[in-house]
Amino acid sequence: CYYELNLFGKAIKIFNLTIKADPENAEAWLKRGICYANLNYPKHALRDFNQAEKLGNRSIELYGMRGDIEMEKKNFDKGWQDYMTCAELFPDSTDIFYKLGAAAYEQNRYKKAINFLSKAIYLDDSNYAAYCCRMCCYIDLKYYQKARRDAYKIYKLSPVVFDLLKYYGKD
Repeated sequence: CYYELNLFGKAIKIFNLTIKADPENAEAWLKRGICYANLNYPKHALRDFNQAEKLGNRSIELYGMRGDIEMEKKNFDKGWQDYMTCAELFPDSTDIFYKLGAAAYEQNRYKKAINFLSKAIYLDDSNYAAYCCRMCCYIDLKYYQKARRDAYKIYKLSPVVFDLLKYYGKD
């Protein structure tokens, strides 16, 4: 109950009891790891995610959140590996392809980013964040016509986001 209410500190106490009673409960390790991640305790979260994986958990939450933490820690190889595992296990996940695209963009791997972001858009053509990131790739590659097309799609999907892009794009 605490977990669903985002009361992560209280949820951790419940998961501690669950894990003490049943240390082979992969779901409890995973959910406690998610609680730690949400409370910004990455070291604890990684420990729990790794234990959940050892116990057989192969969830999108495990690979996605562990990948996020590794990317934040600048452990790009580990984060990338988790994202790729997630993409292989969940090939219809728009979110993971967006994360792969954003990660590739941050590493200046624009063409790879475009491929992943295009896959995210293919899976969900209302994902304006993927359009925004892909537009940035196109701009950095000087593919202005393609960037303009994405800008137009962003405008159609969310005029507010488009206005924010115009506002923050001014120096």
